[in-house]
Amino acid sequence: MKKQCIKIFCSVLFGMMFVCFLSITATTVFGQDAASFYKGKVLTFVVPYSPGGGYDAYARMIAPMIEKKSGATVVVRNMEGGETYVAQNSVYRGKADGLTLLILDGMVSTLNQLSNDPKAKGLDLMKYEWLARVSYEQGAILLSNKSPYRTLDDLKKAQKVIKFGGTRGSAVSIIGCTFMEIAGLRGQVIQGFGGSSGEALAAMRGELDGFGNSGSSAVKFAEQKELFLFCLISNKRSPLMPNTPTIGELMPLNAQQQKWVDRLETILGAGRIIVTTPGVPKQRVQFLQTILNEILTDKEFTRQAEKLKRPIDYLTGEDAKKNVTRVLGVPENEAKEINHVLLEKYLIQ
Repeated sequence: MKKQCIKIFCSVLFGMMFVCFLSITATTVFGQDAASFYKGKVLTFVVPYSPGGGYDAYARMIAPMIEKKSGATVVVRNMEGGETYVAQNSVYRGKADGLTLLILDGMVSTLNQLSNDPKAKGLDLMKYEWLARVSYEQGAILLSNKSPYRTLDDLKKAQKVIKFGGTRGSAVSIIGCTFMEIAGLRGQVIQGFGGSSGEALAAMRGELDGFGNSGSSAVKFAEQKELFLFCLISNKRSPLMPNTPTIGELMPLNAQQQKWVDRLETILGAGRIIVTTPGVPKQRVQFLQTILNEILTDKEFTRQAEKLKRPIDYLTGEDAKKNVTRVLGVPENEAKEINHVLLEKYLIQ
């Protein structure tokens, strides 16, 4: 009996030691602690738009901090085209080693998945490894000083079709479409200008009457004398532009109009999200989440970002994913209405 007890004890002890060995080995191999894995590597940070816009600015602001924290060389690569899906396909189907990041347009991706857009075929937003939300910004409307419109009344009484610019599904387009729907304008959102920088230039030349944009980009563009901030499609004013009124301050909103303000705020809440390829080893994902948490909550970094008018509104990858899940879960009839107004009704090729 005594010998049997000793055998059982030894067997249990050996089992516990073996489990500990496996745990230590797994941590060493995958975690390598993951920090060791990144040292000396080249990490590509993909931006799905051309240089000069908000996504590009955020990526180039964050990249040096990732370098500092990880020991990797971080290369920012602009991969525009396909309404962000050239970049998305490259990262989504890339090697799952954690050496490629994407600053994802959460709003575009959410809307396209909600509408079963053919471009999103084969991509599942929920399967990315979600690392962090960098920012969420209110939607703003800019007008061109070369257009004849200065007030909402001017826009409503316009004899000509109001022309805005925007790429289908982009923040520029979505904000512009929402503004036209709320204000009841006879308008078009014309595609083909190559992103927010191109749309701003077209408005500065007088080819467009205006365009929508996210807050920080709108403030930047409004520094040009040919453009001016008109209003926010939001329930409250922004500290970035405290003198810019909300749409509700320019006109009384009925229940349907208010619904569109609320919808836009929810959709924009998806924000700018940093993700990596599906299937990256968990320890590397956690390492990247940790260093992005340290960067995006660092007081000096966020202070500098605010000075550059690129505010940080950080959420963990997990919380950002939950927000998008809620948007994707709206009833079918509501999804159809959102898709029609934001992706079809006002858009012109």
